Amino acid sequence: MVDRIEIFKQVLSDSNASRDDRIEALKFLVHFVGEVHQPFHAIGEAAGGNGIAVAEFGRTQYERHPCNLHGAWDSGLIQRTGRGRDEYVSHLEKLISDEHLIASGNPADWANESHGYALSAWLADGAQIDENYYRKEIKVVDQRLALAGLRLALLLPVQGRRSELASEKVPCDRSGSTQASEPLLEDCRVECSHVLGRRRPTFFLAEAHRL
Repeated sequence: MVDRIEIFKQVLSDSNASRDDRIEALKFLVHFVGEVHQPFHAIGEAAGGNGIAVAEFGRTQYERHPCNLHGAWDSGLIQRTGRGRDEYVSHLEKLISDEHLIASGNPADWANESHGYALSAWLADGAQIDENYYRKEIKVVDQRLALAGLRLALLLPVQGRRSELASEKVPCDRSGSTQASEPLLEDCRVECSHVLGRRRPTFFLAEAHRL
């Protein structure tokens, strides 16, 4: 995953690459940056926590699937906040501002950070994910989401090249940056919906306007 981020970053920055190749690179870049910030994608034990059955706020089954530790970090903890997409965007932007978060490190560093958080948040098979666990770990979740957005923005090409990826320009965001076209953003949103699971807001939208 770490090496894929660098490869797709290079394709996205290559003005000689085709538009289709660069759009595909952008989708994969979004996906892998998100994945590397999810702590349980950075640990191999029990298939990254997929093999650790948990009772998630009293339930052991979600729809047709048993609850597991990896899934709780994919979506369960985020879903517990009760925030919708736009509300979560605002929450993460405030977190970035209040805690003065900055984009730092490289993909290998990000993976090592995630590994450390996974070790800290690890549970035994059959454990309970309760309010105490939630209150402690949701702070980690939010910080990882915020940093993923910041670091993704840092990996994107400079503004002039970003606009080349769009079929047309759309109005500037509040920071003055030209956004990519809505079709391209929608492609990214679809891809991001799988980064931390399908049952919660997409974290990437916290920084989507930077495209």
